[in-house]
Amino acid sequence: MRKQSSGSFVSTAIDSTKGLDGPTGLLIDGTTGNLYASAALSSNIVVRTPAGAVSTLVAQGSHGLTEPYGMALAPDNSLVVCSLGSAQLLRFSKANGTYLGVYVAQNAGSLFSPVSLLFPPENRCPADFNGDGFVTGDDFDQFVDAF
Repeated sequence: MRKQSSGSFVSTAIDSTKGLDGPTGLLIDGTTGNLYASAALSSNIVVRTPAGAVSTLVAQGSHGLTEPYGMALAPDNSLVVCSLGSAQLLRFSKANGTYLGVYVAQNAGSLFSPVSLLFPPENRCPADFNGDGFVTGDDFDQFVDAF
């Protein structure tokens, strides 16, 4: 991963010597400035601090982490990772990589090949049209009434 300015090469942000092979996901934490990168080939997550220190946050295969792709910060500020190879979403501490559990289990609902995820602003589901915290037939009725 390289840093560029005005189309010119400036520096390497994270390279393969730091354990990142086949980068697939990128996340910048707006509160800390940390850069998180996932890599499918090395099946790990690497973090780069604003000071330039690079370290492995989550090791290869940790708690089923296989071919990690997209990442997002959950409402509780944990790091949720799409583990394509194990077909699940896993939670880790963004501070030290501690495993916090499965966020969505393998084959739950229609989850088969997760590659990206997004937590909407205000932690509100976009399908919750009436804002009651649940997605029900009432939301569908409100959606239809709007059109």
